[in-house]
Amino acid sequence: MIKFKLINKNINDILILDSVTSEYLHYCLPDNIKYETINIRNNINIIFSFCFFLNFFIFFLKSHKIFLSNIIALSKVKKTKVIISFTDNNPLIGQIGKYEKFLRCIAIQNGTRGTSHYHGWKAINYFPHLYGFGKYEIDILNKMKKNVTRYKDVGSLKYGIFKKHFKNKLNSNNKKSIAFISTWRDTSILAVDQNTAYSNLIKLDSISKKLNFKFKIVLNYKGESQPQIQERQFYHSLLKTREDLFTNNSDPMNSYLTCENCDIVVTYASTLGFELYGAGKKVIFLGTLDSFKYEFKEIFNECFLNLPDLVKIKTSELSDFDKKINYLYNLSQEEYMEITRVSRKYYMNYQDRYAHEIIKDDINQYLKK
Repeated sequence: MIKFKLINKNINDILILDSVTSEYLHYCLPDNIKYETINIRNNINIIFSFCFFLNFFIFFLKSHKIFLSNIIALSKVKKTKVIISFTDNNPLIGQIGKYEKFLRCIAIQNGTRGTSHYHGWKAINYFPHLYGFGKYEIDILNKMKKNVTRYKDVGSLKYGIFKKHFKNKLNSNNKKSIAFISTWRDTSILAVDQNTAYSNLIKLDSISKKLNFKFKIVLNYKGESQPQIQERQFYHSLLKTREDLFTNNSDPMNSYLTCENCDIVVTYASTLGFELYGAGKKVIFLGTLDSFKYEFKEIFNECFLNLPDLVKIKTSELSDFDKKINYLYNLSQEEYMEITRVSRKYYMNYQDRYAHEIIKDDINQYLKK
């Protein structure tokens, strides 16, 4: 259901699209800049002024798109120069830049992408200034023959924020442990079937006990939400596990904290897994298992093509799990970094400066013109 919201006509240099992901974008904004966060999920934002309604109808006649015309009309009244979004798989931000050339439209990647419709990029015809993870995204965009205003690979925004502002919480004396990143969904073709999930969790739990490691499950859903309750129930039904095996996900940064404090991270194909892998964490990807159904492989196979065999498990045999985890644990960090160096850079182009610092400087330079 579409909601109508009356907002002020104050001048804002920057508009942030989508209040759901806005907390991370605040780190990208130059100091002392006037900005406003606009909720675009089934929202029509209205300013009672002749200029707003005039521009709305002009751009609606051009585009025949209500939400697009709404945002451009807002930007005209507010004299906005930059529109920024952390929802990179929404075509709206690119459409705005196509119809209004005087706006600097910026999208920041917020998840693993591919050529499948599932990832969202396939449905986008026009990309704005796009800040992505690495060179992998360039290959994906070129493969789909997409029109991109400008692409800059800067690594992960959220991981950079964590390292800059939350790394003091890291515990170097943490007990030896393995973290499993949950990709459970309440409704999704990617929800791993119960038999596969049970089999893999039993293997990981067994190997952890054998190595005298703690075994942690990093939950997908945050806070005490209904989906997280269902997610916990799912894992309880598989392992009858204790509550202390779950991470505290009330703070989104706790997922990074838990994984950074572990010796090995295991994931199917999560964005968090790729973020950590790019930073040099020892990560094992289960998304290459031969037991996965066709739909999963169609969506994620291309994501694994440039990963070395060192970090992939391809069969469901317990012996393969055991050998891979033991070998990776005993491999020195220096050797691991060298073996994975090219691949890590390809997926996550982390630099001396974090993504939010690079984006902040770019916006600042643009506003000074």
